[in-house]
Amino acid sequence: MSELDRLRALAAKDAPTFGDANQAEYLRGRLQRLVDAGSATPAEQAELSRLQQAAPENQQTIGETGAAYRGFQHDITAGQLDTLGGVKSFLQGDGYEAGRDAVRGKDQAALEAHPEAFGTGQIAGSGALGGVSLAAGAPALKGANWLTKMLAGAGVGGGIAYNQEVQQDQLEGNPPQSVGDFAKVGEENWPTIATGLTLGGAAYPIAAGAGATARGLGNLTQSPLPGMGRKSSHILRDVTDEALNSGQDIQQYLGGLADEAMLADIPEFRATGQGLASQGGEGGKALSRALRERQQSNKARITGELDVNIGQPDAAFDQRRANAAERSTVWGPEYDAALGSGERVGTDRIAQLLMDQQQDAAGASAAAMRRVGRDLGVQPGLIGPQAPVSAARAHNVRSNLSDDLSAAAQAGRGKFGAQVGPVLNELDAALDQVPGYAAARTGYANNKAMDDAIQFGVDAFSGGRSSAVSPAEFAQQFSAMSEPQKDAVRKGVRGQVARIMGTARNDAAAAWGEFAKDWNADKLRMVLGDEAEPIIKRLNSERAFSETHGAFNAGSQTDFRSAARDKLMPLQDPQTGQQLGPIRRAKVAAFEKPVNAIVDSLIYGPRSSQANLELGQALSAQSDSRDELVKSLMDQIKKRSRTNRAANKTSAVAEMLMRAIGPATTGALVQD
Repeated sequence: MSELDRLRALAAKDAPTFGDANQAEYLRGRLQRLVDAGSATPAEQAELSRLQQAAPENQQTIGETGAAYRGFQHDITAGQLDTLGGVKSFLQGDGYEAGRDAVRGKDQAALEAHPEAFGTGQIAGSGALGGVSLAAGAPALKGANWLTKMLAGAGVGGGIAYNQEVQQDQLEGNPPQSVGDFAKVGEENWPTIATGLTLGGAAYPIAAGAGATARGLGNLTQSPLPGMGRKSSHILRDVTDEALNSGQDIQQYLGGLADEAMLADIPEFRATGQGLASQGGEGGKALSRALRERQQSNKARITGELDVNIGQPDAAFDQRRANAAERSTVWGPEYDAALGSGERVGTDRIAQLLMDQQQDAAGASAAAMRRVGRDLGVQPGLIGPQAPVSAARAHNVRSNLSDDLSAAAQAGRGKFGAQVGPVLNELDAALDQVPGYAAARTGYANNKAMDDAIQFGVDAFSGGRSSAVSPAEFAQQFSAMSEPQKDAVRKGVRGQVARIMGTARNDAAAAWGEFAKDWNADKLRMVLGDEAEPIIKRLNSERAFSETHGAFNAGSQTDFRSAARDKLMPLQDPQTGQQLGPIRRAKVAAFEKPVNAIVDSLIYGPRSSQANLELGQALSAQSDSRDELVKSLMDQIKKRSRTNRAANKTSAVAEMLMRAIGPATTGALVQD
């Protein structure tokens, strides 16, 4: 690399500011030193000559660029660059005034040497300050109404314009010194300040209009949903947006319900459906009819699901009837035969047990044991054998004692069972010696256990906060049962579910509420295993369907209210419901209604009745047609989100440009 090439590279590296002109002057200085030292080559001398000829133009360019740069710095800091210079000088220990005056001197020198370039920089700095003001003020104005935003913009625009005039006076060596001087600046330059106020205030509505235009064009170019027009598609997309913004996962929600679920079951869509029904028309009628037909067949759907996964609703009743028949035709005669055989039952061991147990017994336990001894005719403590009794007499004593123990168990009196239970066991051991009695007792007990299992299934969903059986307790008892008993529990559950669902049409809230409890769902899963899930899904679905149907029933009078509302609407403000004044009424009739009708017709088409019908059909779609509609909706919402983002960016860019144009325009007026 030659020395000239090296110097050119150094110029590009060390003097990039202000572009080629500054680099050329840097290179000219380095070459001049080589010539002065007598070491310059002919090529270097020739380059120096060329640069010397271009020096005046380059210096002019550097001066103008520097002046524009200082003008930009001056206005983007709202004329406070000298203050910042003073603060920096103060912090460095050189004094505030020295730093401030140094900056002012450079600004004034640049203004005097290159006034047009300095002014151009000021305009650019003012525009940039307007953009900065937008970015800084946007968070504070988020959610504010349009009037507040316009006033804020006007304040910023007017403030910048006024400040420009004050700073211009200061640059020209005539800074305001008193309150009167500052007021005089406003009086003398009111057109400039008014321009700043006007353009600053116009920034928001112009930007909002730009965003709305971009959004409208996006909606206009967006294809309608399959089988629907633009108007109904637009409304459906709006409602979908509301649902998604509220955190509703539409696809997941519908996926958790049965195939009969509709968009109308989702809260946000339900409200739209109610509004549609209140307006009348074919769409509202179609939706109401679909909801009514679905509700009328709810019992058949639940019954079908239960039949597939549990069994017939009368299975428990049939089982109990069969059990009763078995007791009367099989185990009853067996008992009768055993007890009528004339066999006698020894009571020696029973008497000894009663004597031992009564030593520590008290209250009901002691009374029960005394009654057993009295009914058997035994004498606790008697030396020698006790008199035997007939099997029939011993059986009757045994039956009474068994009833006492059952009642105590239901009442939670565990101590009674612990003390008296051994006596019952001893009675059973004695009676089992009678031929045929043990078989009859076992068969009869198994038979009753099946009845108890059925009742256990019936009681699974019963009880309030204090009496309901917890899932843990239910699981412990259920797991200890035999397979036939578990099957009997399922029959009891099936019958109880049928009973609860039988009330759904008259008392839907209470019926569905039984299965809204997590405990009941858990117990259903314990009884049925994997087969519980389709039942739980069905029950939850029918509960949601019932709520939707109830919401529409509650609004059955809305047709009348709607008719009255339509007649009275010209007399009311739709936002406040208050009576309109004459000016507002004339504006609505002469301007707003016709313009809105034209805009709606251009964007969505004129077929309002068709849109009404399409919405009703969309909200009541089920199964595959519903899923296809939801998929199309979600695809369009993604596209719409991109459109909205683009519209928001358009609005932001437009406002930033307007905020920049305002100060820049007032800056140009200051220069003039």
